[in-house]
Amino acid sequence: MVYLKMAWTALRRSKLSNLLTVLQLAAALIVTAVMVSAVCLRFRKYTPFADYFNREGFLMNTAAWAEFGERVAGGELENFGSNEQISKHFSAPVEVMCPRCVPFWVNVEAKNDPQCNPQLNAYTDDFLARWTPKLQTGHWLKGDPGGDVIEAVVTYNDSEWQVGDTGELEWMELHEDGGLHTVGTSPIKIVGMLEDGEAIAGMSSVNTQDFRLFWMPFSQDREGNSLYLLFSASQLARLAQTDQFHLLFGRTMLIRYTEPVTEEQIETDYKMLARQGNATYLMKMSEVRENSKAYLYTEVYKLLPVVIMLTLLVAVSSISATAISTRKRLHDYAVFALSGLPWGRCIIINLLQSLLTAILAGILAAAGAMILQYTPLKETFYVTVGIWQILCCAALLMLYLLISLLMPKIMLSRNSVREILKTK
Repeated sequence: MVYLKMAWTALRRSKLSNLLTVLQLAAALIVTAVMVSAVCLRFRKYTPFADYFNREGFLMNTAAWAEFGERVAGGELENFGSNEQISKHFSAPVEVMCPRCVPFWVNVEAKNDPQCNPQLNAYTDDFLARWTPKLQTGHWLKGDPGGDVIEAVVTYNDSEWQVGDTGELEWMELHEDGGLHTVGTSPIKIVGMLEDGEAIAGMSSVNTQDFRLFWMPFSQDREGNSLYLLFSASQLARLAQTDQFHLLFGRTMLIRYTEPVTEEQIETDYKMLARQGNATYLMKMSEVRENSKAYLYTEVYKLLPVVIMLTLLVAVSSISATAISTRKRLHDYAVFALSGLPWGRCIIINLLQSLLTAILAGILAAAGAMILQYTPLKETFYVTVGIWQILCCAALLMLYLLISLLMPKIMLSRNSVREILKTK
């Protein structure tokens, strides 16, 4: 504690030079976070579903819902609400990751425009845990929250639905006369709104051949009055007021095998899917994976020259700042040494002073990065919080502390304590 007080006192004595060091180190941390975030941004839509992209399987868009097999009597589609049911049509067990289609026997009308019927997507708890979109306001779904009010997140709009708005969801049944009849209603409440331009997972409007097929950027300028309401599948299933209600596989699906398969099995299942005639597009996951890696690596390679240059700049500036700061502190430590304090203890004080500088720089960098996200500069200096950003910034601070630890020894090896006092 005594050494810490001495370090704090020494830090306050040279306020201007130490302030410049803090600012320089904070700027280096922000630049590091921006660069790492730029790289991570390229992987943001790949990483949550990497365990599907990295396994054998298929990426398929069905435009409505998956129609495997024959239609059952009466013209009603056979329901596929589980992995077990859909696996019956494959040569090996599979798992499917996709939005669940909310079928025609659930109806919601837009709050202020009866002519605008929003499209409805429901997501399983596993899906919701993997994907957290950027929100304009409100909060994201967290599975079944309990209660009798159905929570929903809406795509960006400036008139129809806003966070806090409430409405009703109608439960309907298909009767023998072919008509739909309302059998009950449930209250709904909008708890979140996506940012304008944020992509919806499990949809597609992008003409690519890689993982971006699993995402649909949703912009109000492009989509007009179209709206999507996103629900928790588990909450809808719990509150359903009709036995006819089933959530079906649909939209854009990631299909992966749960056990090893041969190329012959993959080819057989590929032909089976193609024969259904229901797929807007169908790709083997091996093709999606190779195309995705090519895209991601190309994007990262574009950033590499900038990352390398900034890394070198940060390293040189950190070493220079540490050397100048340490050189100014040496006089104080030389006085301490002549007063009987072992030189090793002086190095500890120097290290503690550098640690305080690093903490102040870290706080300032965090505040600066947060402020940037509320300014027009956020499009240029995009910063996210993640494990790689934390590790890289921590590595930079460790480098700064290591230099602070070694610099006094290097300087002392070239000059005696008496010479240091003379050059003050």
